[in-house]
Amino acid sequence: MEYRETGLPQNPTIYKAFMTFTKNVEKPEINGDPGMELPPEALENMTNFPVRVAQLLNSTGAGPTLVSLAMLSVMPPETYGVVEKSFGKEMVELMQESARHDRTGFAYIAEASDAVKLLTLASSVASFEDFQKLAEKTDAALTNLEMGQPPADGQLMIPVLPDTKIYDRLGDAIINTTSSPQLEALFTERFVDFRIANDQLKAKISSMGLDQQLGMMGMGMPGSPDNEFRYPSFEETKLLDDPKVRGAYELLTRDGRVLPEDFEGALEAAQLLSTAPATKNPLAVAGALIDVGIRAIGPDDFPFLDKKLDWDVIDLVKNNSVRRIRTPQELLTAPEEFRQIAVASAASSLSQMKKAGSEMIDGLANEEQIPEQIRPMIIMQTLQPMAGMANAMYRTLTPVLGKTGAPEIDAAFTTNMKELKEFIESNTKSLRERFNPGANNNNKPPEPPKKKGFGQDFSLD
Repeated sequence: MEYRETGLPQNPTIYKAFMTFTKNVEKPEINGDPGMELPPEALENMTNFPVRVAQLLNSTGAGPTLVSLAMLSVMPPETYGVVEKSFGKEMVELMQESARHDRTGFAYIAEASDAVKLLTLASSVASFEDFQKLAEKTDAALTNLEMGQPPADGQLMIPVLPDTKIYDRLGDAIINTTSSPQLEALFTERFVDFRIANDQLKAKISSMGLDQQLGMMGMGMPGSPDNEFRYPSFEETKLLDDPKVRGAYELLTRDGRVLPEDFEGALEAAQLLSTAPATKNPLAVAGALIDVGIRAIGPDDFPFLDKKLDWDVIDLVKNNSVRRIRTPQELLTAPEEFRQIAVASAASSLSQMKKAGSEMIDGLANEEQIPEQIRPMIIMQTLQPMAGMANAMYRTLTPVLGKTGAPEIDAAFTTNMKELKEFIESNTKSLRERFNPGANNNNKPPEPPKKKGFGQDFSLD
């Protein structure tokens, strides 16, 4: 792309930013190898998006610094020295700030500078426009499929549908706080179009019976009808009423990175820790909400969290994570509060697995579009990984039971493990009885891949 094709103004700073940017994307470093080149289409996409963001900012009255930032902000840290020489330290600081908010999923965008807020709004508008075009293309392909016309290349490519809740939160945090009412109004207008296109495409996919195959079922938050987003109030959660816990819950519900299943798991684990132990520990409850609920939390989060959480909660989640547990020894040397979190989280996961498996089996029985002879294979392939995960939890957490300081939590884990085991064994037994491999039965289902840790290897006693 030539500068004259961009429609950007004849400004020396913007021109220099464009040339610096294009020079760095012509041969981007891939997997540490600066000699590799991207395919032309990928290179064009990589170039076009930042330029379009710059165009949007320019059209809404942004100055040269912000328009230049739109293109420079995507450049890697290795180029910061070059940028500082050409554009000054302030530009590098804006690039670093933008990168921090990007890495933290814009969870703290309300605290960003005006420039980074405006850059975020313009980037969102460009994303809305991209999705609009993609949705129209996908809708046309689905319409052709309904009419019996297969895709031209033989493959139906359906995009991952974005989570509109993220942009809801983004708008709540930014609108009416920036220096550009014009850009805020453009974001609001395009967001409405984006939401409509998203909902229409989702409805069409569902009407064609493709939603289950694409993993789109249950995309709303728990307890919310028609996938409308709503977190329960703190009082509704029945969580331990303590400033530590209130602060952690508020943070959890404001973070756009939180997945519905992670919110469910965090809330259930925290509720267990709020009600079951005789001695209720607010540090354990707050830690469970943050550690289980925000899986993407990392080093960039902690400078922001210092202003929002008590130091002991930050210290607990900074040094421990339920997603990093590998051996029982790691748990045995961790603080008691974290051992409680780990066992409570596992108890919650076991309960969720049993519920999901039961709902899947019940729903499958009413799914007329799936041939009956295929259903047993689907059931087996669903229960198999459940058994594997349960076995892993059992091996890791059994040595910790009795050392959490909360026997009620240990008991909940043991009970949920027993119930899941019985659920899996009951359903696999009924399938084996129905499709006896030793009998000459034409209804024998396709067998899923055999993996160690399923069926007879599910030894939890």
